[in-house]
Amino acid sequence: LGATAAQAGPVGATAARDAAVRSGTDASTADAPRARARTWPPTAESVGVPKGTTLSTYKGSCTITKSGKVIRNKILNCAPLTIKAKGVRVESSLINGFVMVGTQDGFDPVQVSDPEGDDPIRVTIVDSEIHTAADSDFRPISASHYVVKRSYLHGSFSGGECHNACTIKWSFVQGYGEHSSGLRILRNGTLKHNTIWCELDPDADEDNDGVPDVGGGCSGNLVMYEEFGMPHHNLLKHNYFPADPLYSSLKFNGADGGHIRVIDNVFGLPWEGKHVADDWDAKSSNTWSGNTFSDGRTALP
Repeated sequence: LGATAAQAGPVGATAARDAAVRSGTDASTADAPRARARTWPPTAESVGVPKGTTLSTYKGSCTITKSGKVIRNKILNCAPLTIKAKGVRVESSLINGFVMVGTQDGFDPVQVSDPEGDDPIRVTIVDSEIHTAADSDFRPISASHYVVKRSYLHGSFSGGECHNACTIKWSFVQGYGEHSSGLRILRNGTLKHNTIWCELDPDADEDNDGVPDVGGGCSGNLVMYEEFGMPHHNLLKHNYFPADPLYSSLKFNGADGGHIRVIDNVFGLPWEGKHVADDWDAKSSNTWSGNTFSDGRTALP
C-alpha cells in the first residue's frame, strides 16, 4: 500500500507547475505516466488525462446549455465551467478552473431540492483533471448531480463538494490550504475506490495571529457537517484516507439523518490516541464495518 501521505500525491505542487497548468502549457498532463489499469489506492499519476492524449484548447462557451454535449481531449480555461443541462460528458480533458453544477440547498429558510437524490445526472467527468487556482474561493467541483471517474481533483482548499446525488470513483481528490478538507459531502453520495486527502499547509494561519494553525489548516480528509441540510444516505466504500497526526480522517459535525455507511476503507496510521472519525454517531441506521489501518489492524471510529 505504501500508505503515507507523501506517497499518496504531490506535496506542495511547485509554482512553476501551477503556472504551467493554468496557462495550458503543462506537458506533464499528456506525458506523465498514466496507468489505465485500476491502481489502488489511486495517485495523482494513475488517474487523470491518459498518457499520450493530445489536448487542444476548448473554444466553446463555458456555460453548457445543450443536453448530451460531449467535450473530449480539450483544455478548458473556465472558471467556472457551468453545467445547465443534463447528460453532459467531459472526457480526457484538463479543466483550469472549476465546475459548477446542480443546486446547493438554502438554510435560512431551509430549502431542500430533490430529497431522494434521484433527479438526472447533469455531468459525467472521466479520465480528466480539474485544477483550481490555489487562491480560489471555489472547489474543483460542486454541488450536485454529477459523476466523476478516474480523475484528479485538486488545487484549492478542498477537492470537491458533494451536496447531493454525486458519485466519485477511482479518483484522487485533494485539498490544501487554510480551512481545508479533502472533500465535503452532505447526502445521497457514493464514494468508492478513491484516495481522499487533505494536505497540511505548514503556513496556515486562519486566525492571523502569526502562529501556524495546529491542524495545518485541515479539518479532515472528508467532512460531513450538518450545514445546508442534514447528512444522510452516504456510502464511503474502499477508499484510502492518508494519515495525519493533527486531524481526524473523517470529521462529522452535528446531527445526521442516518444511513451513512463507512465500509472497507483503509486509513493511514494516526498518532496514538487520535480518532479516525471525529463525532461519529453509532446509531443503528449507520454502518461502520471492515475498515482497517494501512498496517492491517482493525480501524474503529
